[in-house]
Amino acid sequence: MNQDILEDVVKGVKYEDAINRIQNNIKEKILETNTEGVVFGLSGGIDSAVIAYMCNNAVKDKTLAIIMPDSKISPESETNDAIQIVDELGINYKLLDINLIHKEYSKVIEPNDMALGNLRARIRMNVLYYYGNSKNLLVLGSSDKSEFNIGIIGPASLGGVVQSSIHKFEPIGWENQINNSLAVNYEIEIEKGIFSNPHFEINGIAGAKMGTVFNKLFGGLYLRFGSFSPVYRGISNKSFQYWIFIEGKSNLVFYDATLQGGMFSSNNKYTLSRSDINTHVFNASIGLAVFYNNIGLELHNFYMTPEFKSAYDFRWGRVKLIFKI
Repeated sequence: MNQDILEDVVKGVKYEDAINRIQNNIKEKILETNTEGVVFGLSGGIDSAVIAYMCNNAVKDKTLAIIMPDSKISPESETNDAIQIVDELGINYKLLDINLIHKEYSKVIEPNDMALGNLRARIRMNVLYYYGNSKNLLVLGSSDKSEFNIGIIGPASLGGVVQSSIHKFEPIGWENQINNSLAVNYEIEIEKGIFSNPHFEINGIAGAKMGTVFNKLFGGLYLRFGSFSPVYRGISNKSFQYWIFIEGKSNLVFYDATLQGGMFSSNNKYTLSRSDINTHVFNASIGLAVFYNNIGLELHNFYMTPEFKSAYDFRWGRVKLIFKI
């Protein structure tokens, strides 16, 4: 990495404090959830290597790393890097070739190269949660605080094809879509815990979207109360959980290509001018979640204020059934 860039990244960041907070949090969550330790996938890349070293420092004897290459496509160097990490640290690990599992899937489902490629990530997730359940371990993972998205908006995105194939009564108006345009967007969202215990939780949310599709800033709060495993929103090692949740976000909108047309397209049939777009848009949701062992049910109601002048506000609902196999 360029030294100037590296100095800018490091400047003003107290990495030692951040590391200590994360490692202490790992210990606390093991106690709170009454689990025996942690399990994570180790690929040999930077993200999982960082997790390995933090777990080694925090709960070495309670750590299990799962190395899951696909011998057909995974570079041998990455697998060797992963093995070198566990050897140097001396943590427990298992080496599983997921190619055998992947082959079994491909025997019973119709061929699709892209879908079969994405299937490898889902297989790895299933393996991790299998060991989490069988050995009473917390599954650890890394997540990005930001995302970079690239694609296309307009008819070429195949939204009309997908929607028409899943609805009994086909939605109308696809001929009025905005024209095709390149979609390049960067999104960052940070959720910070303000207060959390097994019966009440409040988090602050802040973020931004920047690019050719959306340009906006947003912030809000997420609250829930009931009886649950703190931090985790879903199936956990607590047999029975329930909570009511409320989330609200305020959005400061500068540009919306879905209403104004893409930056790289022209002659759109129906678009709105910047003056017609509502600068402030508020969206909220409220719902109920109930989980028992490996199954859960969520009832979710959404609300959003009008995105442009003369528009109506939006209200819709969702029922979600969640289960672990």
